[in-house]
Amino acid sequence: MHVEWFELNISTPESMSLRLNNELGDCKYQFILLGSSRMAAATVKAVRAAGCHNKDVPTKVGTFDTSEEIFDLVFATRQLEFAVDQYNHMQGWAPVHFAALYVTTGIVLSSPPEGLYLSGPVLYTQGDTSVTDTLRTCADAAFPVCPNTLGPDGNPSKCPCSDRSKIVIGGVVHGITSDTFWDAVFAAAAQGADDMGVDLRFDRFEPQESNEILFRKMSAKILSLCQGGVDGLFVSLSDPVIVDAVKICQELNVPVMSINAGFAESKEIGLIHHVGMVESNAGYQAGFKMAELATFDKAICLNYESGIAVVQQRCDGFKEAIGELGIEYGEVRVPDDNEARFKNIVETEIGATGDWSGYAILIAGSPLIPPSLDLKKVHAGVVMGSFDTNDLTNEAIDNGDLLFAIDQQPYLQGYIPLPILTHAAKTKQLFLNHAIESGPSFVTSSPNEKLANCVAGSFPVCPEHPHEDYNYISDALIILGYVFFAIQALASLFAIAWMIYNRKATVVRASQPEFLSLVAIGCVIFAATILPLSVQGRYRFERNAITLQETETLSEDTQLVDAACMAVPWLICIGFVLIYSALIAKLRRIHTIMVSSLSLKRIQVTREKVLTTILGFLLPIIAVLTSWTLISPLRWERTVTKTDFVTGFPTESFGRCTSEHSAAFASTSACVIALCLAYALVLSYKTRKMPVEFSESTYVS
Repeated sequence: MHVEWFELNISTPESMSLRLNNELGDCKYQFILLGSSRMAAATVKAVRAAGCHNKDVPTKVGTFDTSEEIFDLVFATRQLEFAVDQYNHMQGWAPVHFAALYVTTGIVLSSPPEGLYLSGPVLYTQGDTSVTDTLRTCADAAFPVCPNTLGPDGNPSKCPCSDRSKIVIGGVVHGITSDTFWDAVFAAAAQGADDMGVDLRFDRFEPQESNEILFRKMSAKILSLCQGGVDGLFVSLSDPVIVDAVKICQELNVPVMSINAGFAESKEIGLIHHVGMVESNAGYQAGFKMAELATFDKAICLNYESGIAVVQQRCDGFKEAIGELGIEYGEVRVPDDNEARFKNIVETEIGATGDWSGYAILIAGSPLIPPSLDLKKVHAGVVMGSFDTNDLTNEAIDNGDLLFAIDQQPYLQGYIPLPILTHAAKTKQLFLNHAIESGPSFVTSSPNEKLANCVAGSFPVCPEHPHEDYNYISDALIILGYVFFAIQALASLFAIAWMIYNRKATVVRASQPEFLSLVAIGCVIFAATILPLSVQGRYRFERNAITLQETETLSEDTQLVDAACMAVPWLICIGFVLIYSALIAKLRRIHTIMVSSLSLKRIQVTREKVLTTILGFLLPIIAVLTSWTLISPLRWERTVTKTDFVTGFPTESFGRCTSEHSAAFASTSACVIALCLAYALVLSYKTRKMPVEFSESTYVS
């Protein structure tokens, strides 16, 4: 076979076509493989223009990558022999899911024997019937998920969006309610379903009288789910009767993957994936890990006396690794329910005396860990590693009694099937690796308290809270209020400036400008109430990120909003009283002069006497406001008015300033203001006949 290659400049179609015509004009190639699908249309055109497709040995063309145009060239016009797909959609979603898992849990998949989790190559040939018109269209549109209806180019997609709430994923496993190992699996599956927005049907069986009864109930549940029309199913293949039920699901074209147990059976019957720890691979890696952490001359695998296939696979993998290391290997079968016999059997194999230096023991199952650690106390020279993790193994690792413990990461076994089955329901894209390996993960130090709590809680994720309407004052109204305040402030400033500028004019002098200035200042203070009214806050206390329950920690803006709350009555009352007390002082001065003139008496009204009038109204209201501030200050509170029916989280609330005795203090303040206003009206009435240049009583009244 002779192979040639040449490069094309795809950025300039004219030069690419010219180069192709020159290279292919003599039909010297029997097969052409394109490195990019962007060359496909031009290449098949050049092949056909040269007549190479009609030769006795026709020139055939294949390409990497796919698109709707490429699918047409393969399946419709048959001008391409094949196309190689690398599942670019999977290359997009898978890293995001696995990265998110790592960020939130610290858990990573174990490396597969292939070294990589492969999304391709997948070969599509002319006779392939798996690629439907809908699949071709949706692959080009990147399989949009509702509510998104746009394609990658931002235009409306030709592919209808996928409503994931209608996707049903089922699960059936042998993890009964009393087996705590499966707590993480069920919690992770629920979280995966929540993340993907799908309907999960995954029930947990109660302990049964026998495994046979449990397996038959599992089989019945599997058949019920598949015949009911699930879009995907994950199962643990813990018995042949379950395998038989799964085969019926396959006949119904239900995508099925296995988790935890049954890797060999899963591969044999052609399930789409197995998520779990491949036991022989875990045992194999354990051998090299033990040799990395310690030096020994003989390795022993402690296996169950009763013989369990899964545990035997662990020992077989360990044996293979130890053999490659050139170290002597032995296997000892021990009981898991009799510590005295356990000790006797192991000591018979190794020796009842001595510290067992040079020996390494792999404990193949968690029931064998306690008696093994008891042996370590007697024979301190032996080194040990174990399968499975728990509080006992964490303590033993910290004490130096165990080199490592192998975690098969059950959280991954529950979570991973959900994104895989959800995406596959629409995309039909899967990894080429059959096994998605959740372990082994070698634990060489006990988790810290924070991690231990997260593991115990199965890495809880904050719920997605519904939108809450806080009923805030709109920005438009706040801006409008600021504009009104600015107008009032400028008008008052202009009035004061005008009076100062015209202070020698007769009409200004007659109108008593010092009182009018106080009125202008009072107007600014009164209008300034708009400013604290625009200050708003959420809840008085910080809320728990998960439960949304209030904590005992004040929110950052609480002090600011509280101050704004109490500023409102101060500004309203002081501004109002200042305005009218200045008017009252002015009117009272006019009224005193008017009365004395009628009795032909000369009287002098001093500024101090006028100031006393103003203070007579200001001091009572200041006393009321000060008492209010000290005894029962207004505080910001938010009240929930509507909650979400399902979660109970708030969906609408409103905030207000309130205090225990606010009504009493507000009423007292209103009375002071009412008295001020009433007195002003009385004086305005009494001075109504004075010339307007000396009194504005007509307008005031």
